[in-house]
Amino acid sequence: MDESNQKQNFMLGLSGEFLVAGELLRREIGAAVTYGNAKKPDVIAVDGENDLPIEVRTTREPKWVVGGKVPEPNGSIWVLVYLPRGDLPAEFFILKSLELHVILKPIEDAWLRKCQETHGQPMPGVYSVRREEIESHKDAWQKIRSGLAQAG
Repeated sequence: MDESNQKQNFMLGLSGEFLVAGELLRREIGAAVTYGNAKKPDVIAVDGENDLPIEVRTTREPKWVVGGKVPEPNGSIWVLVYLPRGDLPAEFFILKSLELHVILKPIEDAWLRKCQETHGQPMPGVYSVRREEIESHKDAWQKIRSGLAQAG
């Protein structure tokens, strides 16, 4: 990837993180963007004594790369941000890690079977989710409120 693409991807990712923090603050949920080269999580939601880590992925395409590993089936939160070009507004899809796991685990299993058959060994994959698979999670901000309540 050349330097200008790398910079664009960095700016896109950071834009998504600040948009998520802004939306949380707008909904009167405390939020902070984290910083660093190997940061984890991207945003932290805060309500009183309780905090909730949030993983953010931002794209201009109708699919999001989740990474080389399927998320664990738990209650951690992922916000997938669609940030179209131009003046169109951002869209937010809020999923629990368990929900992403349910979508991606069959894809991972099929990939690993194919690798085993073709190469005789498992090989790492890169997993992504498409918009049509997550449309029902659009603007599901209540998952963050309930995650914060459960954190207490």
